Amino acid sequence: MQTWKPGSPARVAGYGIELRTLTPGDIEEALVAQLRNPEVSRHLALFADPALLTRENLLRILKTFDNRRNFFFAITASGDPRLLGLCWARTNEAGVATLTLAVTDPAQWRRGLGIATTYLLRNFLFNAVKIHKAVARAYSDNAAVIARLERTGWVREGLLREAEPDGKGGRRDVVVYALLREEHERGPKPNPLLPASS
Repeated sequence: MQTWKPGSPARVAGYGIELRTLTPGDIEEALVAQLRNPEVSRHLALFADPALLTRENLLRILKTFDNRRNFFFAITASGDPRLLGLCWARTNEAGVATLTLAVTDPAQWRRGLGIATTYLLRNFLFNAVKIHKAVARAYSDNAAVIARLERTGWVREGLLREAEPDGKGGRRDVVVYALLREEHERGPKPNPLLPASS
């Protein structure tokens, strides 16, 4: 993190994982298939229609991340190049970053990967990018993510009613959480990751 310069690829490591700038070579059909898994895509706002999750569309989205204010990371275990998930952040001129995370490998669920990833990402944004505030959004029916955000110090700021399509012809609410720099600095640190399920 200390060697990152705006516009250059970024790499952040800790807690047994590594976040590194996603490359076009990372976007393979296996990743697309993971993202299309209904258990993954139902809480992922990349596309309202999972059928639009194609390699070509993901490559097009990747081009919008400049490693200056917008970052798209691959999540891997330290020393292992296999993708466990993705996370990204977009920052604005006011120093506010919106974070998103997707653990795409179901074998990694319930072992603390989301907590460790979110902490590393926000640490990078606060300390290297120098943001003022981090924002995370969760669908109101995603109890696991809401619990994770609250357990790790995020403050609930509001509810956006019927803010996004639910992929089934309806709409769903979005809960907005935020974290200021001082809340990040005094907040809890992640625990070591639990072993992966077999």
